[in-house]
Formats: sequence, structure tokens, C-alpha cells
Amino acid sequence: MCTKWKLTIRTSLPNVCYGEEDLVTSTFTFDDFETARAALRAKLREFAFSHNEMFDGYGSMIHMEKYMDMIKREDGEIDDPMPEWFTGKIAVALLNTFSCIFEGKDVDIRIPFGRYFNADIEADFARDSITIRGTGEGVVNGYNPKIDTNFLSMQEEKDYYLYIDDMFGQWSCVSSELYIDLTMELDQLTLYS
Repeated sequence: MCTKWKLTIRTSLPNVCYGEEDLVTSTFTFDDFETARAALRAKLREFAFSHNEMFDGYGSMIHMEKYMDMIKREDGEIDDPMPEWFTGKIAVALLNTFSCIFEGKDVDIRIPFGRYFNADIEADFARDSITIRGTGEGVVNGYNPKIDTNFLSMQEEKDYYLYIDDMFGQWSCVSSELYIDLTMELDQLTLYS
């Protein structure tokens, strides 16, 4: 049975997203995983290394970096943080992780896996995925990012995803959005032969 690899990109970039009508979808099909992975990483680099509403043109998410810089500055204000507290060390690890992903590299996370949180957001680091969400107080104050990815290592031939809604407090009701899926699909012609 023959397989194809389908790369789907839905995004509002280079602009912000006011609604579903602002998302543009592009689809690409590839015969093998290596070519599909290379195309995915090239498209992601293209977004991350151009100046737009989400990225600074140097591979960093503008508003996520500003938020993480704030966390690093506030790091010394808590005397004895809980082990799960979202500290400057976690902020640096998160920025480094996404920097590697945007450069098209596999990631070696150097912090313990687990859930880290503060009053605004929480980040869940698993062996093969990261999830970032706003928490109660954060959501009320405009910190409601929705980020999910399993791009940490792209060596295995499986489905991959990167979903970014970058609501890091920059606007009250609008953010930039980028959704990338790489999925394995059976060739329809092979199914009916």
C-alpha cells in the first residue's frame, strides 16, 4: 500500500486574525516523509524569519518573547517558588525550544518534564509535546495563548502538528494564528486497485 504525506497550513499571517475568514489554507502533497518534513520546516522557517504580526523576522515570536522577558525580570520577586512555578528558567527553556523548532531542528529539552504555571499561563512539557494555555487570571487579562506542538523530534514517521494562537497580552481580542499539520494518508488509487 502506497502512502502520501499531506502538509496543511492554515494561517492569518502576515496579519492578525479577527475571525475564521482571515485564515488562508494551503495544502501540499509529498511522496515520502523526508521530503514532506523538509518542506514543512522550510515553510515554518519562511514564516519565522519574515517580519509579520507573529514573528520578528529573526525566528522569535514577538509577543511570547516579550512575555517571557517579563517572567525573567520578575524571577527574583518570589522568595521560595513551588517546583511547578513558571520561573525564568522555564521561560528560557521555552524560548530555546521554540527557537530550535522555528529553525527546523530537533529539540533537546533540558528541564524536567511536567506542568509549570503562574498566574497567567501554564506550560506542559511532555516527552514528545508541549502545550501552553492561559489560566484563570491570565485569560481575564488577555494572556490566553493556545500553543500545541509535537515538533520536538521529527525523526519518526508519524503525524505532526504545530498550532499557535499567540495571545500573550498584546491585544484584548485579536491575535495571530498559525496551524500546521503533517499527516500520513493512504494513496486513494492504491486502495481501489
